[in-house]
Amino acid sequence: MRVQRRTLGLLIAGSGLVLLGFVAQYLISAWRADQAVLQPTDFSAIPAAVMRVFQPEETVNVSRGPLTPAGPLAALPTESAGSGAHLITINAKNSGYSPSQLIAPAGKTIDLTIVTDNTRSCSRAFEIPALGYSVLLPQTGEEKVEIPPQQSGTQLRFTCSMGMYTGVIVFQ
Repeated sequence: MRVQRRTLGLLIAGSGLVLLGFVAQYLISAWRADQAVLQPTDFSAIPAAVMRVFQPEETVNVSRGPLTPAGPLAALPTESAGSGAHLITINAKNSGYSPSQLIAPAGKTIDLTIVTDNTRSCSRAFEIPALGYSVLLPQTGEEKVEIPPQQSGTQLRFTCSMGMYTGVIVFQ
C-alpha cells in the first residue's frame, strides 16, 4: 500500500511538471512569434501573456461590472491635424488610462496618441478589440493609432490585455 501511494504521488508530480513544460513552451513560442507582445526584459507583460492563454477573446471585467463612466466624459479637443483628422491623447499610467472616457465626432478620422511616462503596469498592453488593434507600448514614449470614421452612437472600448484598465470613446 505504501509503495502504491508513493508511485501515485510521483505520477501526479510528474504530470504537473509535464503540464508546466507545455505552458512554458507555448509562452516561449508565442514570444518568438510576436516580439511586439512580449520582450525578454519586460516582466510586466508576462501576466498579460499568461492571461491570454487562459482567457477567451472577449474578456469580462467583473471587478467593475459593465463599463460605465466614472465621471464626466472628456470632450474631444477642437484642434485637428493637417489631414483633417481630430486628435485625441490618452495617458497610459500605472493606475490606468486618463482620461478613460472621451467624446469624439462621428464620421471623422481620429488620430489617437497614447502617451507613457515610466509606465510599468499592464496598461502598456493596449488593445482596441473592435478594431483588432493590440500593441505593447514603450515604457516611456508615444504610440499613434489612426481610428477610422465611426457612426454616431458607437462606443469604441479600449483596454489593457488583462481587462483591468478600461476606457471608451463615444462618437457623437
